[in-house]
Amino acid sequence: MHRTEGIIISSEKIGESDSLFSIFTKEYGKLKVVAQGVRKSNSKLRAILQPGHHISFLFFPLRSGRYRLTSPALIGSFAGIRSDSDKLATHLYLLSVFDSIVFEESKDEGLWDLLLQWSGELSELSGAGNASSLRFWFLSHLLFRLGFSSPDTNAPVTLAEYSAHSVSEGEKEKLKEGYSTFLQFSKVFF
Repeated sequence: MHRTEGIIISSEKIGESDSLFSIFTKEYGKLKVVAQGVRKSNSKLRAILQPGHHISFLFFPLRSGRYRLTSPALIGSFAGIRSDSDKLATHLYLLSVFDSIVFEESKDEGLWDLLLQWSGELSELSGAGNASSLRFWFLSHLLFRLGFSSPDTNAPVTLAEYSAHSVSEGEKEKLKEGYSTFLQFSKVFF
């Protein structure tokens, strides 16, 4: 049995009362874990196990190759995101992108730091700002971390800096090229 912390990036219903969660952790990368009975109306875990929440938990391997999640505890809910529908929509969209392009069990502390920084700064930001700029900031950093684009030494480092930054046509082209490279790569492996 292992104890770790992670950010829930997606959930999927399985069976009558169970859910399969995709959780990104610092120590193990992306894990797929099953939480039994979490969808029952009297489950105490329903409020804790929500996409975007930062949790600590125990997990152990199942014969199916997945993991069983037990003893989750909420570390942070990023309340500033949950209270603003534009921020929440942006956050959930980018979590789904993250989930679709990050491999399971690929440990990467840089991705962990990016996900934690993005969630924390988006939560603290007053107003959602320009949603396309916010999405661009996260996607450009994500593609760089995954090796599909080169670093931009002039790019703002924090989300707060980026929300005040206007996206240039050159930056948009660079993101399109990185995403195009990712799409070509994914056709080979998927």
